[in-house]
Amino acid sequence: MSKGTFYEYFEHKQHLLLALLDDDASALDREFARIASTRPSGAARVRAFAMLMTGHGENPARLQIHADLWAHASQESVRTRLAEVVQRRRDLVQGWVEEAVVSGELTESVANALASTMVALADGLMLHGALDASGYRRDTVGRALDLLLAGIEAAPT
Repeated sequence: MSKGTFYEYFEHKQHLLLALLDDDASALDREFARIASTRPSGAARVRAFAMLMTGHGENPARLQIHADLWAHASQESVRTRLAEVVQRRRDLVQGWVEEAVVSGELTESVANALASTMVALADGLMLHGALDASGYRRDTVGRALDLLLAGIEAAPT
């Protein structure tokens, strides 16, 4: 695509980034809805969220979008929209954590802090995979997530 054609659709590069963010967020929201409807427990949903997000990083195009978004987060419009998307994800995960606590799957926790940690961990793992693919394998990430979640599982009664 020529530069002239690009500017017919997007006035600035940040407009393209925002459109890509919206597209990516919509696709992930559909996946989150699928997780919510197919996973029977809050803890299983939290794990599925983290695995989905780390798997998302295996797609080079999606990974590039996330890297570009974080690189341009100093721009107010990008930061604001990215913060909205991250807040929605954090609220979703927080709800699943609260469900897991109420159902007795997880110990009493500060649900917002755990949700923030899971969202940051997912984003960090995805970006880390781009920097060092040899240190990032989905199966080992899954085992590490299992260990983390096991550490906050409620003791059987």
